[in-house]
Amino acid sequence: MITHTETRPGRRRARSAALSYGFTLVEVLLAALIAGIAMAAVSWTMTSAAQAKSVLTDDPRPYLLAREIRELADSLPRAPSGLLAATRGVDVLALDSLHGAVFSPPLRSNRTAQAALAGWAQRVTLAVCTLDDLSTPTSESPTLGLARNAQRLYRLTVAITYAGQPVDRFDWWLTP
Repeated sequence: MITHTETRPGRRRARSAALSYGFTLVEVLLAALIAGIAMAAVSWTMTSAAQAKSVLTDDPRPYLLAREIRELADSLPRAPSGLLAATRGVDVLALDSLHGAVFSPPLRSNRTAQAALAGWAQRVTLAVCTLDDLSTPTSESPTLGLARNAQRLYRLTVAITYAGQPVDRFDWWLTP
């Protein structure tokens, strides 16, 4: 029986030594995967922290002022009053009186002015949109009223300004 013998014993030792130093491809890929997951987690944490800081440092007044108008609109009768573009709380009789309305100082949902917020204003518009296309207003006038079973909604837009400069804008959908 003939056995294979290494003619150069040093070569075998060099080859096994070269293979024992370093990492296999599987080890490198596994390490890269773990590092990638760790970096993604750190990135997500930093993004979440930045968003939380933004929420805490942003002025909540624009949203709160717009929400007051939305709450007022929810409580108003939908039947047209005939009075448009109210400028005072006592002029707000029905939903149609909010169309084109500007309140400065801002109005609370109970129709009283917030005199301490001088310089702020709420600019209100109404539009009619179909359920099929909520992004595009129809040609229907929001001041004429809508039937309760209509396949349409009111879009209430409240733009908040301070010292005449736009600050923010909010949209809500209201049922007829």
